[in-house]
Amino acid sequence: MGDKMKKKDKTEKEKITKNYLSTKNMLIFWCVVIVIGWIFGGNNLALGLFVAAIMSFALVYFSLNSSWEGTVEKIRSENVYDDPQADNHNFKVVDYAYVRLSNGRLKKMHLYPDWKVGDKLRKEKGKFGPEKI
Repeated sequence: MGDKMKKKDKTEKEKITKNYLSTKNMLIFWCVVIVIGWIFGGNNLALGLFVAAIMSFALVYFSLNSSWEGTVEKIRSENVYDDPQADNHNFKVVDYAYVRLSNGRLKKMHLYPDWKVGDKLRKEKGKFGPEKI
Protein backbone atom coordinates (compact mmCIF):
# COMPACT_ATOMS: atom_id res chain seq x y z
CA MET A 1 0.00 0.00 0.00
CA GLY A 2 2.85 2.38 0.79
CA ASP A 3 4.33 1.81 -2.67
CA LYS A 4 1.04 2.80 -4.32
CA MET A 5 0.95 6.06 -2.35
CA LYS A 6 4.56 6.84 -3.24
CA LYS A 7 3.84 6.13 -6.92
CA LYS A 8 0.71 8.32 -6.84
CA ASP A 9 2.62 11.16 -5.14
CA LYS A 10 5.39 10.82 -7.71
CA THR A 11 2.98 11.04 -10.66
CA GLU A 12 1.28 14.08 -9.10
CA LYS A 13 4.67 15.76 -8.71
CA GLU A 14 5.54 14.89 -12.32
CA LYS A 15 2.27 16.46 -13.52
CA ILE A 16 2.91 19.62 -11.54
CA THR A 17 6.50 19.80 -12.82
CA LYS A 18 5.38 19.20 -16.41
CA ASN A 19 2.72 21.95 -16.20
CA TYR A 20 5.22 24.29 -14.54
CA LEU A 21 7.73 23.71 -17.33
CA SER A 22 5.16 24.28 -20.06
CA THR A 23 4.02 27.49 -18.33
CA LYS A 24 7.63 28.58 -17.91
CA ASN A 25 8.32 27.92 -21.60
CA MET A 26 5.21 29.88 -22.56
CA LEU A 27 6.33 32.79 -20.38
CA ILE A 28 9.79 32.81 -21.97
CA PHE A 29 8.24 32.66 -25.46
CA TRP A 30 5.94 35.63 -24.83
CA CYS A 31 8.75 37.68 -23.21
CA VAL A 32 10.93 37.16 -26.28
CA VAL A 33 8.05 38.02 -28.64
CA ILE A 34 7.20 41.19 -26.69
CA VAL A 35 10.83 42.36 -26.62
CA ILE A 36 11.22 41.74 -30.36
CA GLY A 37 7.92 43.53 -30.98
CA TRP A 38 9.06 46.49 -28.88
CA ILE A 39 12.43 46.69 -30.68
CA PHE A 40 10.99 46.49 -34.19
CA GLY A 41 7.47 47.89 -33.74
CA GLY A 42 7.59 50.30 -30.84
CA ASN A 43 5.42 50.67 -27.77
CA ASN A 44 2.03 50.07 -29.43
CA LEU A 45 3.05 46.69 -30.85
CA ALA A 46 4.65 45.67 -27.55
CA LEU A 47 1.44 46.63 -25.70
CA GLY A 48 -0.68 44.63 -28.14
CA LEU A 49 1.57 41.61 -27.74
CA PHE A 50 1.41 41.98 -23.95
CA VAL A 51 -2.40 41.90 -24.09
CA ALA A 52 -2.24 38.82 -26.35
CA ALA A 53 0.11 37.15 -23.85
CA ILE A 54 -2.28 37.86 -20.95
CA MET A 55 -5.19 36.41 -22.93
CA SER A 56 -3.08 33.36 -23.82
CA PHE A 57 -2.19 32.75 -20.16
CA ALA A 58 -5.85 33.11 -19.15
CA LEU A 59 -6.99 30.56 -21.75
CA VAL A 60 -4.31 28.08 -20.72
CA TYR A 61 -5.07 28.60 -17.02
CA PHE A 62 -8.80 27.97 -17.43
CA SER A 63 -8.18 25.01 -19.73
CA LEU A 64 -5.79 23.36 -17.30
CA ASN A 65 -7.96 24.16 -14.27
CA SER A 66 -11.18 22.55 -15.49
CA SER A 67 -12.26 18.96 -14.99
CA TRP A 68 -15.38 17.13 -16.06
CA GLU A 69 -16.88 13.78 -17.11
CA GLY A 70 -19.49 13.13 -19.73
CA THR A 71 -20.89 10.96 -22.50
CA VAL A 72 -20.86 11.67 -26.24
CA GLU A 73 -24.54 12.20 -26.99
CA LYS A 74 -24.43 13.00 -30.70
CA ILE A 75 -21.96 13.73 -33.47
CA ARG A 76 -22.73 16.30 -36.13
CA SER A 77 -20.98 17.80 -39.15
CA GLU A 78 -21.52 21.52 -39.70
CA ASN A 79 -20.62 23.90 -42.50
CA VAL A 80 -18.47 26.68 -41.12
CA TYR A 81 -17.19 29.76 -42.96
CA ASP A 82 -13.54 29.25 -43.79
CA ASP A 83 -12.95 33.00 -43.52
CA PRO A 84 -15.97 35.08 -42.44
CA GLN A 85 -14.28 38.33 -43.57
CA ALA A 86 -13.61 37.13 -47.13
CA ASP A 87 -15.96 37.91 -50.01
CA ASN A 88 -15.89 34.39 -51.48
CA HIS A 89 -17.76 32.67 -48.59
CA ASN A 90 -15.91 29.36 -48.67
CA PHE A 91 -17.22 26.73 -46.28
CA LYS A 92 -15.43 23.90 -44.59
CA VAL A 93 -17.04 20.92 -42.90
CA VAL A 94 -16.24 20.63 -39.19
CA ASP A 95 -17.22 17.61 -37.10
CA TYR A 96 -18.49 18.30 -33.59
CA ALA A 97 -19.27 16.04 -30.65
CA TYR A 98 -22.03 17.03 -28.26
CA VAL A 99 -21.07 15.75 -24.81
CA ARG A 100 -23.59 15.50 -21.98
CA LEU A 101 -21.70 16.37 -18.81
CA SER A 102 -22.37 14.76 -15.44
CA ASN A 103 -23.92 18.06 -14.26
CA GLY A 104 -26.48 17.89 -17.09
CA ARG A 105 -24.99 20.59 -19.34
CA LEU A 106 -24.34 19.93 -23.05
CA LYS A 107 -20.81 20.75 -24.26
CA LYS A 108 -20.03 21.22 -27.97
CA MET A 109 -16.48 20.15 -28.83
CA HIS A 110 -14.37 19.40 -31.88
CA LEU A 111 -14.66 15.67 -32.59
CA TYR A 112 -11.63 13.50 -31.88
CA PRO A 113 -11.10 10.80 -34.54
CA ASP A 114 -11.76 7.79 -32.28
CA TRP A 115 -14.91 9.08 -30.55
CA LYS A 116 -18.31 7.47 -31.12
CA VAL A 117 -21.78 8.11 -29.72
CA GLY A 118 -21.98 6.60 -26.24
CA ASP A 119 -18.27 6.97 -25.42
CA LYS A 120 -17.49 8.08 -21.88
CA LEU A 121 -15.02 10.97 -21.63
CA ARG A 122 -13.05 12.50 -18.79
CA LYS A 123 -11.12 15.77 -18.76
CA GLU A 124 -8.81 15.83 -15.74
CA LYS A 125 -7.49 18.93 -14.06
CA GLY A 126 -3.99 19.64 -15.36
CA LYS A 127 -4.60 18.18 -18.83
CA PHE A 128 -5.48 20.13 -21.95
CA GLY A 129 -7.96 17.70 -23.49
CA PRO A 130 -10.34 14.90 -22.61
CA GLU A 131 -9.65 11.19 -22.92
CA LYS A 132 -11.89 8.16 -23.40
CA ILE A 133 -12.48 6.04 -20.32
